Amino acid sequence: MTKDSSHDSEAIIDEILAETDPDFVKGLESIQPSNLNGQEIAQVSDEQAAKLNKWYIGFWRSWETRVKVAFVMASFAGLSVVVLALSYMGWLVPTYRDENIFSWQEYADETLQLSKDDKFSNLYVLFPVVVYTMEIPERIYPFKAGSAVKHGRFAFYIEFFSKQDQDQYEQRKDQLSEALVNAIRKTGVEDWREVDGKEKIRENILSTINNSMKIRAKTVRFKSIFI
Repeated sequence: MTKDSSHDSEAIIDEILAETDPDFVKGLESIQPSNLNGQEIAQVSDEQAAKLNKWYIGFWRSWETRVKVAFVMASFAGLSVVVLALSYMGWLVPTYRDENIFSWQEYADETLQLSKDDKFSNLYVLFPVVVYTMEIPERIYPFKAGSAVKHGRFAFYIEFFSKQDQDQYEQRKDQLSEALVNAIRKTGVEDWREVDGKEKIRENILSTINNSMKIRAKTVRFKSIFI
């Protein structure tokens, strides 16, 4: 009768382990062999371990869409309230010192002192803007030949860059009037119907005036248009 080699191997292993660590052998005896068949061990993969570590992902996915949307909106609202509260208390508002403010005083022609008690100031009075304009009274101008309407009645404002330019135009009103007639005579009633057409005519009038007077006007504005 032959001796079972597997039995002898187990006996030798048990003897070695018993002499080395008796408590370890006692722990092995409590393990069921069915738990070591490989199935349970195979199920716990690296991917599953990562999912176990990120349990909150599954918890998030378990929520309904409307719950997720409500949670995100509530989070943003809560964060906004916190930021507004901190800003109101001045914790998020930067502080400035007087020495960090750049001053134009050395470049200015005039320095104005404003009272701190005066909360409302008229900027048009504090910083007046001088506009040099000349009114061209309303008169009748001819349209180009073949237009459905022969004449139109217009009035204009002409703005200048300086008082000297305005004075030059005042002294040469006849030449200015002739330039206006020549510019409008190239237009027809159909050119005045749309806004784009009026803007183009205004640019052409300004160009004609500047070429005729040899003194640049700043802009031309319509005061009245009757066709």
